[in-house]
Amino acid sequence: MHQETLELAELKAAHALTPYPSDFEAFWKARMEEADNAPLSWQIVPSTEVTSTASAHFFDLTFVGIDGAEVYAKYLRPQTAFRCTNSACFTVPWLSRIFSQLV
Repeated sequence: MHQETLELAELKAAHALTPYPSDFEAFWKARMEEADNAPLSWQIVPSTEVTSTASAHFFDLTFVGIDGAEVYAKYLRPQTAFRCTNSACFTVPWLSRIFSQLV
């Protein structure tokens, strides 16, 4: 596969070949409202696959998503105060309601 290095200005000027649908913003606004209004139903248990360490606890998290779909995730909780400083960290805003109860 051919790779090309672009300058930052070129990257900022780039755009998708396929334009956004006309209802893009409205669609995602409605989906976020749907997620915000979904009742929270979740369970978290210590992981049976990964052993917790002196620096972190490992958990299995399941929750009911939109339309009753069961969602499964792994949750890693540091043992000490933690501040994400690299691009490998991310947050999922609508899951923050669950995670805020776990700290």
